[in-house]
Amino acid sequence: MIDWEPYRHVDLNRVTGHIWRAGITEDFAAATSTTGEPVIRTMDMNPIAPPPSKSQSHLPATSPVSAYALWQLQKHKRNLREEYLDRWEATATKTGTGRPVDAIISPVGAHAAAPHGKNLSASYTVVFNALDYPALAFPVTTVHPVLDGPKPAHQFLSSEDIVNYNLCKTTSPSASSS
Repeated sequence: MIDWEPYRHVDLNRVTGHIWRAGITEDFAAATSTTGEPVIRTMDMNPIAPPPSKSQSHLPATSPVSAYALWQLQKHKRNLREEYLDRWEATATKTGTGRPVDAIISPVGAHAAAPHGKNLSASYTVVFNALDYPALAFPVTTVHPVLDGPKPAHQFLSSEDIVNYNLCKTTSPSASSS
């Protein structure tokens, strides 16, 4: 076992988000057209934006992306994937077997299950979607009200990190029992 150093996860999240948002308005409209269901706020691909007022419960239209721009994003993602694979293969110099690592063990979320509509980030799993690496998620424990409460504030890695920290603070068992 060796420690895995995350490599360009922010870039992988960003490019994948841009690809997923390309034509998202049309995709959601097509998916909901047969039932007439509205596209709700929790389907928004920009979770850090402030929540809309009740009169803005539908997603705003996204800017169209040209085929050329979409292909540029896809090429960028391909290059990131190649860099990641090179990094993976290079772990052969760090393992005791002389072979690259077999798997990465990583959390799939920043916190235990969030309340409905509050799961604002898929950043822990988007990386593996972008890399097209198979993944498996399974529970390893239960939340303990004292041990798993919010940790003291620290240096945050990004604005998304702050959002996740605050969500953990407001949804932890110790926060709700006090």
